[in-house]
Amino acid sequence: MTTTTTTTTTTVLVTLAAALAIVAGHVTALDPTVTEIDKERCVQVGNGPPPPNVNITIRESCNLCDLIVKNSMRWTHWKTASEIGSLCLGSPPHLRDMCEYYVCRMLQCPDFKDSACATTDQFGVVTKMEPCQARFICWNCLNVPEEHVRGCFDDLIPSH
Repeated sequence: MTTTTTTTTTTVLVTLAAALAIVAGHVTALDPTVTEIDKERCVQVGNGPPPPNVNITIRESCNLCDLIVKNSMRWTHWKTASEIGSLCLGSPPHLRDMCEYYVCRMLQCPDFKDSACATTDQFGVVTKMEPCQARFICWNCLNVPEEHVRGCFDDLIPSH
């Protein structure tokens, strides 16, 4: 009985701390493993090659990019504050380096920064979308996925 009460109390305290962190604008406090990304270093990371020794499947790439886009729409303070690390909140620990790389690349992409993009259909008709869907942002900014794979943006499948 004591164990259940302690676990429940701990869960409630963690949930309360998470809610307070969101209200205060400190989203990275929700996950202590997410580190803050320095904007100046981010320019170098985004212009460089992907991190070495990161094995990532096409589905994981899609899911990771989709997560970044969802986080960007969930919390908008990253546009003006220095807390761009919050864009990786919820990413799997083994993909944190790749998430940082994706974020740094995407910060250089107008479709991502503006959350607006234009698409052209097979008849040449241009349609502006705002907010832009993750599938278009990820393709326009990262070329993800490189090839169409079931589970990439049509019915996202958990990567872990």
